Amino acid sequence: MQNIWKFAFGNVVCIMIQNKIQQTMKLSKVALLALKGMGRDQKKELASRIGLTEDTFYRWIRNNDDNLTKVATLAVIQQALGLEQHHLLEDTIAA
Repeated sequence: MQNIWKFAFGNVVCIMIQNKIQQTMKLSKVALLALKGMGRDQKKELASRIGLTEDTFYRWIRNNDDNLTKVATLAVIQQALGLEQHHLLEDTIAA
């Protein structure tokens, strides 16, 4: 993510760019494969337990959405998959 500032210094226009590094958590490939491998009824039940529509849950899985790693959501996923937390997550860094 970048912030861009434009300002004048005398007759010269200067542009400053500040890069922000953002660290996020994503579900691991193992967890995503396990979720994708669940049957439709299981996914529907899981979405309901999380408080999502089925379509939203499918979209989150498809995009490996950061919302999947929120504490309450992650607890439900962890319980459903039976994986330990260190197998559920991976770090990602976005510039």
